[in-house]
Amino acid sequence: MSDHSRRRLLSWTGAALLGLVVAGRRQVGHPGPRPPQRNERPPARRVDRPTTTSTTTTTTTAAPPPATPPPNAGPPIQVGTYEPGPTVPIPDPLPTPPPYNTLPPNRVIELPLTPIPVVPPAGWDEHVVGWSATGVPIQMFTSQGDDVRRRVLVITCVHGNERGTGPIAERLLHVPRPSGVQASIVPILNPDGWIRDRRHNARNVDLNRNYPWRWAPSDGGPFAGSEPETQAAMALVQAYPWDIVVWIHQPLGYVAAVPPSDRAFAEVWGRASGLPYRENLDQHGGGETWTAKAAGVPSMLVEVAGHDVTVASTEAHAAGFAALLDLLASY
Repeated sequence: MSDHSRRRLLSWTGAALLGLVVAGRRQVGHPGPRPPQRNERPPARRVDRPTTTSTTTTTTTAAPPPATPPPNAGPPIQVGTYEPGPTVPIPDPLPTPPPYNTLPPNRVIELPLTPIPVVPPAGWDEHVVGWSATGVPIQMFTSQGDDVRRRVLVITCVHGNERGTGPIAERLLHVPRPSGVQASIVPILNPDGWIRDRRHNARNVDLNRNYPWRWAPSDGGPFAGSEPETQAAMALVQAYPWDIVVWIHQPLGYVAAVPPSDRAFAEVWGRASGLPYRENLDQHGGGETWTAKAAGVPSMLVEVAGHDVTVASTEAHAAGFAALLDLLASY
């Protein structure tokens, strides 16, 4: 076959194929959108975004979790009620070695353990300062009174298995307050851990390793400040001009002012309660250390001696709190 004949045959074949394609399109319609041509941008896809009541479109920028109930927690929980959220399984064995998240042997409990919600005595205003990982309100009580010159914040039950801290917080609500000194008390910062008698919160995070001060991934949770209880405490510490923030833990048996805080605050509590003073406290991821060294608010730690819940220990720390209030009133 000559070259000329070959070219004519190819031309006829191409025309025939083109006719079939055209005929097919006439019979079944266009099979889909036209692909973008050279130097042509593909059409943009529509993305529905939440809008406000005005014509402005809300931006979708990332933000830290708010100190409000999560979207799946339902309506806000009213003060004075307890509605537990979903249970988060806690693995066993836990990553933190004993005694941190295990029940101490032969623990003596002489007092009723603090109920949730806590019911304050007369003379205290009740506030909800945040929610736990399962949606339990975190309560704070503030003493009523005028002419406030000094403010003290007490935070207890950071670890749910430190059972003596709850009754101590309840006892502090009954300590007489000198004129001019306002006290605010968070009796149970970790309600999920308190309910389960566990050191960690419901997400299995040690809250006193979760603060953004020398945070460590080995024991501090997914990231610094990741937990709602931590966020609530951080917001509270930075919300008011506290003269001193007191963090109460168990069971190491000492008092300590976190440098550069005035050690007189811890020393007066230690003398009244019978606890020795510890120098140069610096706990990685600790709330008391973050308060002083990162937030710049005077801070001290009270470590109740032993795992027991006794009347003698509770009364000793009531005396320590009274001595601290008297010191603040003298300033």
